[in-house]
Amino acid sequence: MNLGFRSLKSGGEFSWFFQRLSGIILVVILLLHFFTLHFTAGGKITFDVIASRLAQPFWKTFDIVFLALALWHGLNGIRLLCDDYLNNWKWRTLILISLYTIGIIFFTFGSLTIISFRPNI
Repeated sequence: MNLGFRSLKSGGEFSWFFQRLSGIILVVILLLHFFTLHFTAGGKITFDVIASRLAQPFWKTFDIVFLALALWHGLNGIRLLCDDYLNNWKWRTLILISLYTIGIIFFTFGSLTIISFRPNI
């Protein structure tokens, strides 16, 4: 089956393919998130609604996966832009190291916030 590219052997082709695939998956997750939060909660988003949702392991896992996929999709898009438009390897290396650092920091803080959330404090 030829999808318009030779193979997924190089990192660039995999990143290009993953960017399209993760975009589709993110739209589905976003619609599920939006529907669950805005329609099943009666239209009112309160602390109690969020607290009851984050008390369930499924929703914690869902939110962490959502966070990871959104971060990966966004930072991968910036990485693809850097690969296409930055010819100076020093700038490209500096920006890519910065992107990976930002991604790790944001994922760590976001995951810790979701995992350690305690509504009864």
